[in-house]
Amino acid sequence: MPNPKEKLSPVERINAGKVTISNGVSKFGDVLFDYVNSAFLSSIPGGGFWLSLYQGSEVFISVFFNFWGGALSDSSNRKQIIFRCDLISGIICLLLAIFIPQALFIYAIIVINIALAIITSFRSPAYKAVFREIVYKEHINKVNSILEINKEVIQIAGPSAALIIANIFGNRVALILDAISFLSQGYLLEN
Repeated sequence: MPNPKEKLSPVERINAGKVTISNGVSKFGDVLFDYVNSAFLSSIPGGGFWLSLYQGSEVFISVFFNFWGGALSDSSNRKQIIFRCDLISGIICLLLAIFIPQALFIYAIIVINIALAIITSFRSPAYKAVFREIVYKEHINKVNSILEINKEVIQIAGPSAALIIANIFGNRVALILDAISFLSQGYLLEN
């Protein structure tokens, strides 16, 4: 067993780098998705109702499905769970961005947000548990510290970047970028 004060091994550094980049891309994709959809919903007539439905449904679904996600991640291949969840999420965002007509966009955002909340309920526990597969347990604190710093930077800078993307390119392009973020983060952890 390595000494916890020792540096991460080369393999651990590569794995920690993949997880950190994947987590950063994931957090930015989440911020982008939520900002673009929240801004869109709040700008339409009756937007307060739609925005509360959008945000409330996500919380309700998370509370209901999180325990199943944890049980699945304890008994299954965590990397496969993450990869499949990211693949499905990416496809869902692409479908929303490309194929949903504007007349159904409000309803589609709500339904897709519910679907993504269900997927996240399975992905998040697997993501948190995958660390023990990629680094020695003595180094998990180091990797968690790096991930936490990464998350905080994204939470601070993400909304500004999301604002710029949404204002310049619009919500459909932002959703395509979100789909790309899901697909790329799944690929990073799978390889």
